Amino acid sequence: MTRVLMSLLRQKPVVGGIGLGSTVKIDFCSSCSYRGNAVTMKRMLETQFPGIDVVLANYPPSLPKRAVAKLVPVFQIGVVGIVLGGEQIFPMLGVRTPPWYYSLRANKFGTIASTWLLGNALQSFLQSSGAFEVYCDDELVFSKLREGRFPGEIELKDIVGRSTCPRSFILEQVTLYGSRLPSLFECESGLSSESYNIYRDVINLLPVIIQGLLLIESRGSRKRRDGDLKT
Repeated sequence: MTRVLMSLLRQKPVVGGIGLGSTVKIDFCSSCSYRGNAVTMKRMLETQFPGIDVVLANYPPSLPKRAVAKLVPVFQIGVVGIVLGGEQIFPMLGVRTPPWYYSLRANKFGTIASTWLLGNALQSFLQSSGAFEVYCDDELVFSKLREGRFPGEIELKDIVGRSTCPRSFILEQVTLYGSRLPSLFECESGLSSESYNIYRDVINLLPVIIQGLLLIESRGSRKRRDGDLKT
């Protein structure tokens, strides 16, 4: 395991990947036709922050809305069945044919078309969440549900930049210059082979140490923020 880790750390670093190691997740309402906006933001972030991982996902509506949306097709089929075969259905159920049935039957095609169109519109409304939520490393940085609007490209670039650039920049520089220090130190100081290997391994471990410290700090700040919200 140690050898595999060392081999990965000794690979040539990616220069300029200021988004390397960061993940942005965009949860959007697919039934609201927000996919185009999400794809545009994804391309912009990948251009501005090379190496960043942008994930797109659907943001589903609440459970009650999803449950009611599943009942809409049943209602539509029921209305169509009653309009077309109500004269046989009501007697089979032992129920007297209601007066409103004859009004529906008088304009059966208009009733069926209206039921189908209104049902589809209602189902589309129930299946939409209206969400466009942006998470940066599992932290919510923008919410359309809260703000009531879409983020601008420049606005989202600044928000993500404040969250990702410091971390990725530190990791990039430590990886880049840390890989050069051992050879320089060996040439100038004439270290023994064993001492050089130890020194090299310590330098190569610096990115892992920095990543761990940043992760601990991120989790600590998230816990403090959650504690402030509870109080």
